[in-house]
Amino acid sequence: CICGATAMVVLDRRPPDQMLASLDGSLLLFFSSLFVVMRGVSDTGLPSLVWEKLMVDGRSAEADLGSFSVLVTFVLVVLIGSNVMSNVPLVLLLAPQIHIFGSQARFAWLLLSWVSTVAGNLTFVGSIANLIVAEKAKAQYRLRFWEFTRIGAPSTLVIIPATLPVLWGMAKLLAE
Repeated sequence: CICGATAMVVLDRRPPDQMLASLDGSLLLFFSSLFVVMRGVSDTGLPSLVWEKLMVDGRSAEADLGSFSVLVTFVLVVLIGSNVMSNVPLVLLLAPQIHIFGSQARFAWLLLSWVSTVAGNLTFVGSIANLIVAEKAKAQYRLRFWEFTRIGAPSTLVIIPATLPVLWGMAKLLAE
């Protein structure tokens, strides 16, 4: 991080104080705090316990995304979780849990990435990027929660169900 910042100062050729003035301190504090809080929540063990209870059916030690009910549960947890705590914190909590998919871990990573990205469009808080856009735009335009959701919810709630059969087929193919 420090090497990257140093390289930017050298390559940009602007005075460092000018570059530092353009940093958004509240955004940096927000992200730093987010990582600390998510680490604390993760360290409680609760996310691991809940995730395992939801994903593993008890007949096996591994979760099976080839099971339609497991796939739907995965998608719903990510969709809802992304809009309760935002998609970045949710991914931080779920990333250590992907191992329970065993040989399907690669597909689980892709699924987590795709669903959390699409889920971020459902509501204003679904993605930290939405919050950053609203914050940066507020001098010219005040984006409201319901205004955003009126557009984001229909698109998300069409895309997710429409792709479930495709995702299930992919999980079945990758399991073979």
